[in-house]
Amino acid sequence: MKKYLALFLCLCMMAALCAPMALAEEPAGAYKLGLGVSLSTESSKAGNAQVDATTAAVVLDAEGRIVAVKIDVAQNKMDVTDGEVDTEKTFLTKSERGEDYAMRDRSPIGKEWFEQAEAFELFVTGKTVEEIEALETVALENGHVVAVDEELLAGCTISIGEFKEALLKACNDEQGMRFDAEGEFKLGLAINTTAAESKAATEDEDGVVKMYSEYAAVVVDENGVILAALTDATQPNITFDEEGEIIEATFKGTKRELKEDYNMVAFSEATLEWYEQAWNFVNFAVGKTAEELRATETVENGSHTVFADEELHASCSISIAGMIEVIAKAAPAGEADGDLMVTITFLVVHGDGSQKEFVINTEGFTLREALEQENLIEGTEGQWGLYVLTVDGETVDEAQQQWWCLTKNGEMSMTGVDDTIISDGDHYEFTFTIGW
Repeated sequence: MKKYLALFLCLCMMAALCAPMALAEEPAGAYKLGLGVSLSTESSKAGNAQVDATTAAVVLDAEGRIVAVKIDVAQNKMDVTDGEVDTEKTFLTKSERGEDYAMRDRSPIGKEWFEQAEAFELFVTGKTVEEIEALETVALENGHVVAVDEELLAGCTISIGEFKEALLKACNDEQGMRFDAEGEFKLGLAINTTAAESKAATEDEDGVVKMYSEYAAVVVDENGVILAALTDATQPNITFDEEGEIIEATFKGTKRELKEDYNMVAFSEATLEWYEQAWNFVNFAVGKTAEELRATETVENGSHTVFADEELHASCSISIAGMIEVIAKAAPAGEADGDLMVTITFLVVHGDGSQKEFVINTEGFTLREALEQENLIEGTEGQWGLYVLTVDGETVDEAQQQWWCLTKNGEMSMTGVDDTIISDGDHYEFTFTIGW
């Protein structure tokens, strides 16, 4: 009898281990998180393999309006001169490069790339998918697709064709995640790239550049707890010969876009495709902080890092190290306002020439929020937001052609206080000015 009982228990365990993976249910909620990637290899040329992945993360409300958006570009380049590759090369996105991207001196409006991307984000916030689709653009002789709208063009003169494409993909994301939020929330976006699997060209075999990227869009609450998350991955291949000539560039789509065509089930023991297992993983991430996610217990399974917990592994058996890192990286970037204190300096130059400087510590996102926090400005509401009439108790007289001139870091601001996004260390001035 004991022998039969032992056999029965053994069969039950085997059945449990062989049971098909279950797909996590889609959560409900008033908001929807979406992720979109627009990837191109067209800039590749002799000596240079290049992948440009424009990425958008977006949160839509119940009416389908954009309430939060992040844009970034992974512009990954590999020098393949003489058929060599650097498998240890590290990559930064355009946002991560910040001032080092060095666009400011070449920009007709004197703005760095990240500042122009922020201007685009601000412009599309509050708009619907239909309004984004209707956003008019024009192609220049250099191939750049720029905005026609003068308001947008005043803060963003860079090419926005890929911005628009990635944003529409994110807005129409069929695999997006719904969520609810009782208080404030913030959105983060992160991209990690490696070229570790690239190979140099030899006399007998062409080389291949594999600049593979992982993406994450994350929404966190005021305590940094993940409310929603999405992850994706791209695997473009660029082949080249010993002279560094590009032979072919192939890219079929992101892993989420490929769905069953990724063919993970056909070539492994998995019962769920990559996009389905990734969905299970992001559902696991919901409710955790970045630190808690990084503390997930894992084990090595050959070359893969997988869940140590058998129940979790049964829902997601793919390597999760990259997903943990990119989601955790995106989460702090979107931390709630209470965790994103910034410090700015604000100088008021009064009509009599006297000056008064304020150091403002704020959790605000815009200059208006920071200055109203200190009760430093008043004005009238207009089409472009608050028109400032009073600064530090002094009110201008428009009949005398008096107005307040706003500068940011020594340059006249092209945006008002509502549309000026503040960053830690910024310096702003309001100067009493006479004459239009």
